[in-house]
Amino acid sequence: MKKLWVIIFLTFFLTGCFDYQELNTRAIISGIAIDYENEEYLLNLEILNNKKSEGEENASAKTYYVEGTGQTISEAFSNCHLKIAKEPYYAHLKVVILSESTANEKLKEVVDYFIREPSVRNIFLPVVSKNAAAKEILENTSKENPVVSTAIQNLILDNKANDTVSVLKDFEVFTEELINPYLDGYINTISREEDTLYLAGIAVFKNMKLATYLDEEETSLLNVLKGQTKNYVLNNNQSDNVTAIGLYDNSLNLSFTEKGLVFKTKHQASLLETTYSLDLRKKESYEQLQREFEPILKDKIAALLQKLVAKQIDLLEIQNTYYKKYKKTLDNWYTLKADIETTITLNKNGLTFEVIQ
Repeated sequence: MKKLWVIIFLTFFLTGCFDYQELNTRAIISGIAIDYENEEYLLNLEILNNKKSEGEENASAKTYYVEGTGQTISEAFSNCHLKIAKEPYYAHLKVVILSESTANEKLKEVVDYFIREPSVRNIFLPVVSKNAAAKEILENTSKENPVVSTAIQNLILDNKANDTVSVLKDFEVFTEELINPYLDGYINTISREEDTLYLAGIAVFKNMKLATYLDEEETSLLNVLKGQTKNYVLNNNQSDNVTAIGLYDNSLNLSFTEKGLVFKTKHQASLLETTYSLDLRKKESYEQLQREFEPILKDKIAALLQKLVAKQIDLLEIQNTYYKKYKKTLDNWYTLKADIETTITLNKNGLTFEVIQ
């Protein structure tokens, strides 16, 4: 009886993963570029180079690329896989780059493929290549960025922590936006200048189509209004005087009236620089700067809202807010009159001017 218990006990320590495979027997796909040209998909896979494990001590590159085409995206993937000697492995997929034509013409098919494909975890970052083919972005390696998918991922993560141009949104979140009737989806755009990749704002989608772009400045302001950034620089250049403040705590309150919409924004700010001859020990100096900056910010918000309304794009979640409050739809939101009220509280050394003696 004791022997039987010993055997049963040991089985818990002798078991292994039935489908376990060494990573060097797999082709680890880190990035995917999807172009759509002449009614055909052009697919490029960025694969991590593990040649060292095969006896080549000095692999010439960190990655290599495999290309495939097809009338459907499934066919393009299949043709890519035929050129890979190992089992394709997508668990570490970081980035999928869509060309402008793919984003505009074949977004539904691409989204449907990745939702149904069990080998892909839907936590990768989808981006749109702007003014360049997706393949050109993915193969834009350099000494500083030998793995482009990792470089793009880091660019989005680092920018989110510092400036305000990026949006941290994986494929699953993006898909939820696309299928929600009260939301419009948007993701980062990537462009390049010679060997340098940079964030170029966002691509905005409506009804599974590429509707428009927001540039870097517009994207930053959108992040401010959605409370998704802590660092936005607002400049005021008047003749010989230059002043800059940094907005770091932002909120937007949206309300509905009989006449239309009211946007109330509140912002905490710090003074970054000024050439004004102001006594910054006095409360009146901060009040003066607030009065000057509030209409500047209000005009910027009005211009962004006008662009969104012209495209009937609801990135400020007007319909969603209305539905949550009244439990009914607001289909004609873009025809409503919008009033904007902006308040900036300028601080000194983290303290509001009210407490400065």
